[in-house]
Amino acid sequence: MNQYYKQSGENVDDNMPLTFLVKGDTKDSEFIKFKQYFELQRQNGQNNQWILKPGEFSNRGKGIKLSQQLSTIENYVETSRRAC
Repeated sequence: MNQYYKQSGENVDDNMPLTFLVKGDTKDSEFIKFKQYFELQRQNGQNNQWILKPGEFSNRGKGIKLSQQLSTIENYVETSRRAC
């Protein structure tokens, strides 16, 4: 997608939702980036809804959850990691 938008002269961030691919637990560098973004959004008064998709086979629609709470998201990441 990056290549497509680059060739079309568009910014990929204007067209694709922000995504964090966490492959580990809550100590994963990608989760730490997510948590920093989450906390910054909260400080700015935003309470975003996050889509949580488990593992490599998330295109099957199983285990997908929605959450606005950091504690729920952290628990989901830890639980999903143990289930793999």
